Formats: sequence, C-alpha cells, structure tokens
Amino acid sequence: MARRSAALFLLLCCSVSRGQSEASVPPPAVISQALPILWDELRGLKELVLSLKAEEVGRRQILRRVESWLRDGEVQAEQQRRSLEGLKEEALRQAEELRGRVEELEEQSKARAADVSTLQSRLNSSERSTDDLKKKNSALAAELPFLQTRLRASESTVEQLRRKNAVLAARLCNTESLMEELRQQISEFPASNASSLTPDMLELEARLGARLEELSADAEVESAEVSALGSRLSEAERRLDELHTQTSAVTASWEENLLAVKSQVQQLELTGTAQTDSVKQLQLKLNSTEHQIHELQTETSDQSSKLTKLQTNVSASASLQGNLNTEIMNQLRDGEKRLEQLKAEHTAQTDSVKQLQLKLNSTEHQIHELQTETSDQSSKLTKLQTNVSASASLQGNLNTEMFTRLRRGDKQLEQLLSEHTAVDVRLRSSETQLEQLDTRAAGRDIELLATKLRLNVTKRQVDELTTQNTVRAAELESVSDRLTAAQRRADELQVRLNQLSASSEEAGELRVAFSAGLTDSGSVGPFDEETTLIFSKIITNIGEAYNQTAGVFTAPVSGLYVFSFTAADYLKGYMGLYLYKNDKPIVFSLDLNDHGGYASTSNAVCLQLEEGDRVHLGLPASYRLYDDSRNFSVFSGFLLFHL
Repeated sequence: MARRSAALFLLLCCSVSRGQSEASVPPPAVISQALPILWDELRGLKELVLSLKAEEVGRRQILRRVESWLRDGEVQAEQQRRSLEGLKEEALRQAEELRGRVEELEEQSKARAADVSTLQSRLNSSERSTDDLKKKNSALAAELPFLQTRLRASESTVEQLRRKNAVLAARLCNTESLMEELRQQISEFPASNASSLTPDMLELEARLGARLEELSADAEVESAEVSALGSRLSEAERRLDELHTQTSAVTASWEENLLAVKSQVQQLELTGTAQTDSVKQLQLKLNSTEHQIHELQTETSDQSSKLTKLQTNVSASASLQGNLNTEIMNQLRDGEKRLEQLKAEHTAQTDSVKQLQLKLNSTEHQIHELQTETSDQSSKLTKLQTNVSASASLQGNLNTEMFTRLRRGDKQLEQLLSEHTAVDVRLRSSETQLEQLDTRAAGRDIELLATKLRLNVTKRQVDELTTQNTVRAAELESVSDRLTAAQRRADELQVRLNQLSASSEEAGELRVAFSAGLTDSGSVGPFDEETTLIFSKIITNIGEAYNQTAGVFTAPVSGLYVFSFTAADYLKGYMGLYLYKNDKPIVFSLDLNDHGGYASTSNAVCLQLEEGDRVHLGLPASYRLYDDSRNFSVFSGFLLFHL
C-alpha cells in the first residue's frame, strides 16, 4: 500500500511543470489559525491522491500488460503469417506433386492396360499352342499301343518269314545237291546212252529251269517288297523326325512366350510396387500436412488469449486461407475428375476383358471343331496304319530297328508330356500372379478412396480454422473497445491529477520531485563489480535535486522523502538493485526471470533525510538490466513533507 501511495504521489508531483510561480506567503497569525485546517485538507488530499495514484498505477500496469501482449501478439501474428505462407507454399507444392502423381498413375494405368492386352493375346496364343500340343500328344499316346501291337505282329511275321526262308534255303540246298548229283550221273553215262537219256535230261533241265525262274521271280518280288517296305519305313521315320522338330520348335516358342509373360508379370509387379511406394509417400505427406494443421490449431488456441489489435493481419490471413481453401477445392475437384476418368478407363478395360472372354469362347469352339477334324484325321491315320500293317509283314530285319526307334519316340513323347505338364504349372502360376495383381490394383483403389476421405477431413479442418479466426476477430474488436474505454478513463484521471496539482500549488509547500529513465541503449551490465546506476533520461526534476550525470539525489532540505524504482530485463536470469543512503544499503530488490520474456521488479521506501544526504541505486556484480525509449527501468523520488 505504501508503494502504491508513493507512486501515486510521485505521478502527482511529476504532473507539475517546472516554471510555475510560487504562491505568496501569508502572515504568521493567519498561518497559525489556518494550519490545522490546512493539515486536514492536506491529509484528505493526500488520501485522495494516494487512492487516485493507486488506481492510476493499476491502470498503467494493465496498460503495460496490454502493450506487452500487443507486442507479443504482433510477433506471434507475424510468425503465424509466415507459417501460413509456408503452409500455403507447402500445400501448393504438394498439390503439384499430387498432379504429377496422378498423371504418372494415369500413364502407368494406360501402360498397364496395354501390357494386359498383350499378355492376354500371348496367353491366348500360348493356350492355343498348348491345346494343339495336348491334342498331338493325346493322338500320339492313342497311336502308341496300336503301333506296339502292330510291331509285335510284324516281329512274329518276320520270325515266320525267317523260318520259311530257312526252309526254302534248305530245300534249295537239297535241290542244288540233287542237281549236282544228276550232273555227275549224266557225266558218268556213256556216250552210247546219250541218245536214250537226252529227252529225260531235257525234261529235267526244263523243270529245273522253270523252278529256278520261279525262285528268282519270287526273290525279285520279295526284294521289291522289302525295298518298298524300307522306303515306307524311311518315310515314317522322316515324318516322325519332322513331328519331333515341330514339337521342339513349338515347345521352344512356347517357352519363350512363357518367359516373356514372366518378364511382363515381373515388370507389372515392379510397377505395382512403385505405385504402392508412391501412394505411401502421398500418405506420409498427407500425414505431415495434417500434423502441421494440428500444430497450427494448437498454436492458434494458445494465442487466442494474447491477440489484440490484429484485425488487419487476421483478415489478411483469413483471405490467404480463403484463397488456399479455394485452390485446395479446385485441386480436389481436378482429382475427383481424374478419378472418374480412371474409373471410366477401368470400365473400358472390363469391357475389353469381356470381349477377350467372348473371343476365348469362340476360340474354344474352333478348338472343338479342330478336335473333330483331328478325329477324322485319326480315322484316316488308322486306315493308313492298316495299310502299313499290311505291308509290315514284309519288313524283315528292319522291324528290330523300327521297334528301337519307336521306343525312342515313346521316351520323347513322355518327355514332351512332362514338359507340357511343367508348362501347365507355369501357366497356372502366371494366372495366380495376374489374380494377385488384380487384387493389388483393387487395394490401391481403396487406398485412393481413403486418401480422398482424408482430404475431405483436411478441408473441414481448414473451415474450422476459418471460423475460429472469425471468432478471434470479434474478440479483437471487443478488446479494442475495452482499450478505448480505458483510454477515456485515463484521460479523466489526468484531468483530476491536473486539478490536484493546481490545488497543491495553492498549498505553498516546497516542491522537490524527480523521475528519470535509465538509458536508450538497451542492456546495462553485467559488470565485474557493483556499479552505481546513472539514470540519464530526465523525465521530471523539480527542485533540481537529482544529478543526472552522477546518478545521485541530494536532499535540499530535511524531511521525509519517498523513493521508488523499477528494473526490467528480457533474458533468463537474476535482476536486482540496491538503494543506498550515504553509501549505506537500505533496500535490495531481487527477482528471477525464469521464462525468458520481459519481466520487471519494483520497490519503494520512505527515508528521513537531513539536508545534504545522498541517495543512489547500485547494480550488483553479474546482474543486468534493460531499458530503451519505452522507459522500462525508472528511478523516482519526492519530498513528502518537511521535518
């Protein structure tokens, strides 16, 4: 209470100008009669002044707080504006990235549709070739038991022919031996009997010649049949080699197609992985944007109690947010249009798949017709095999080699069957991979929908921020009205203070009062030792008792004096002051600035001084203060009354 009364009386004294004239001194008799009345009036005036000073100090403290809040609000508003600009730039950059991503996804979807169409065509060709190979293998597998039975029949026929040949050879040997014996007998006959034996010999020779001609004719016929059989066998072997070559070529081409399909599937998987990574990056960027928006909301909620007189900046930020919302809405509309285009392309791809299925059905119908033709050809082949079986009885020694070659063909057919089984397995794996790719594409569509929903949530949050800014603008207007009302009250108090100063001038007391600011250069200290503070900025110095060069107040008369001081700083640490009377410490004021902003400490004291006593303030070692043109640190004093 003493501190407030001293400060109020100090402000009252400071309002008095220097050059005012002194009132005339009345006679002593009048003074002795009017002295009690004057003392009562002075006490009443003193109480009134003290109460007014207390109110004024409270209002000034409020005004100082409001000013500090205004400065902090301006700094924070500037930071918020910069953060809003950064968010706008970030949003624009993310929008550009989203446009690029959408375009890349569209190009990738088009390339994927082309790859799918090529894969479908290749799969269709592979399926057709596989069906042909299956048909050929089934036909060969069906022919194999018939060929084996015919080969066995041919072997039995060859064995019979060998036996017949052996019998004929034995008979031929007997015939030759008989002819040799007959020749010997003929040579042994005498010439006399030659005339009688000539007809018999001629007849026998004729018979032998006819028999030899028949045997030679039979041998020629058999050799012709054997040569024909050999030519047919070579033709069959040639056809078998051609079939094997064709099968190998078809298998090689089919394997190449399968490798190409696998490479395409791998490329699609890589593309799908890249798309998944891009979607994840978009989600991370969206999460960072949401986090930034959440931080902005938190900062805005913390600053709502401190923002004053920032209506222009807030309206500018609101307009920036409106522009940002408009741009985001336009970007969202563009994204929705592109999504609709992607859906249309997906529908077109579905129609193309249906057309491919129709083509596949027609292809299956053609395959059925080909199977019918193949059955007709197999019947023709059966007839041909009947002819071959008819000629197989004349093959002879070639049947063994034929049987060996057929076994080789059987092994080759088994190998082909195993290869086709592996090919079927590969085809099934390719189909499963394609199904997995379709599943992944559906998952990406779901992720895109989730991204769209999150963008809608972000839009709602931006709308909420706009509403909050509007509410804060209304709060700023209300605070401005309150400040205007406080200013009016301050003006009224100033008028009352002027009236009080006029009344105090009429009282006729000796006026001694001073008030001085520390400096305009900013920080003072810290020093290595205690230093006398020189408050060089004179605000009021009635009576010229304060020396602004030495920073020392010298009492001009004996009396009761009131001194007060205020010290301020803006860095973390201790701040404090000593008040000395004739180099004797009277008061020590200490405060800790632990929050790193503007902080101040104040104190006041009443001292009984004799004429010539000196009062000054000292700054302890390692302590510091701050002051500028706004007079944060002030030293004041005045004479309360004579003694």
